[in-house]
Formats: sequence, C-alpha cells, structure tokens
Amino acid sequence: MTSTINASTVAGIVTTADTSGVLALQTAGTTAVTVDASQRVGIGTASPTQLLTLSSGATPRISLKDTRASVEMQVLVDNVAGYSGTVTSDPYIFVTNNAERMRIDSSGRLTTPYQPAFEIVGAGVLAVANNAVLPFSVAIVNVGSHFNTGTYTFTVPVTGIYLFAISVRWENTNSAATYWRLDLYINGLAISRNSGALAAVVVATYAYSSQAYVCSLTAGDTCKYHYSTSGAATNNIHMGESIFSGYLLG
Repeated sequence: MTSTINASTVAGIVTTADTSGVLALQTAGTTAVTVDASQRVGIGTASPTQLLTLSSGATPRISLKDTRASVEMQVLVDNVAGYSGTVTSDPYIFVTNNAERMRIDSSGRLTTPYQPAFEIVGAGVLAVANNAVLPFSVAIVNVGSHFNTGTYTFTVPVTGIYLFAISVRWENTNSAATYWRLDLYINGLAISRNSGALAAVVVATYAYSSQAYVCSLTAGDTCKYHYSTSGAATNNIHMGESIFSGYLLG
C-alpha cells in the first residue's frame, strides 16, 4: 500500500494513510510522484531505483531554462540513446573545480583550453654532440608548463595517448658521419622504432629531418629528443629553425 496526497477535481485535497513508508502525490487519482521508504523519488514510476528516477515511454527528459536569457538545456533518453545539451543556440560548457574545462559551441566546435600541449623551438645555431639532448629551449606554446625548457624535457601530466612531431635543420653537415638521426627517448631510453635516418649529404649544406609518433604514456614519464650519428660527429644544428611539439590526444 501507499500513503497518498491526491488533488481531486471533486473533493480538493484528499489524503489516505498506511504504514508502508511510501508516499504518492496524485492529481485526479493518478500518481505523478512516488517517494519510497528509502527516500528515492520516482516520476512516472512507483518503483524508483535511484535517488531520482524518471520513467516514461515517450522520451523522458529534464529541462532547465533561464528565462532571463532564454538559455535552455535538456537531459533526455529515448529508445536509441541518451542525450544532453542545450536546445537553444548557446554553448554547452563542462566545468570541474569551478573552472571551464571544455566547451562545445553552437556550431559543434569543441575547445579544451587546458589540454596539455607544447610547441618548442631552439635558439640560434648550436654545435650538438652525438647522443646529446636536442636543446629545445624557447616555448611558443606550453599549456600547463609540462615542457621544461631548461632540461629540454616533457613530463607527461596525465596517462593517455600523445602525438609528438619534430623537425630539425642541420647546418653545415659533418663529413665524418654517414647518417644523422633523431631519437625519441622515453624515461631515458630510446624507443625501438624510428622513421629512419637522414642519409649523408654533401658537406656544408643544409639538411632537414622530421618525425611523428603516437605514444601511449603514463603520468610521470619523461620524453626528450636526442641527436644521433654514425660517426660520433658533432654537427651544427639550426635550433632556431627546428621545432618539437606534442599534444594529448586523449
């Protein structure tokens, strides 16, 4: 049984009582809201399973509207999927710790202003020894300051999939070498795959090499690029025209 409060069209407010601990709010004898003995509230159901349960055979939804600006959002579900978002031409904003973290604008464009990302260049033409870390020292973009321009190292802030890309310009290549290579080091070790070495070119000419990697990384991992060559030769690298970038894909 259920205790009820009924808004009758004949007798006004009519109440019934029992000892079940369940309360139903009715209009014209039809139950609209049920509060069970565990204080769970059901709308459209007499058996709520959560703190608030909405149940309907016609796309149940919650609508929130600010009439001052006519901004409206809805949460709804149908027999295909669940949905949430604005139904007006206003952005849908995701917030954590009382700060905006992600936004979908009215055209469907997604922005994530705190997504870790960096774009770092060097400074001038530098002599770089074999196996040395490439000195990327000038931040163009460094969201979250996770790239250390003093140690030329990116420290992974959150576990996920990352994209790295690098382009390096050699200046006045050294004849002691037969190839030059860029090696991505993760946690102090060169990863086993690379996109291939730059073959020997005429001495004292420019040469470019570039790579891109998608890596699965764990928070706290360190990433940096080293220069490698067959002849243990020092080469002049135009760091001002070299670039290292990375981004958390997800």
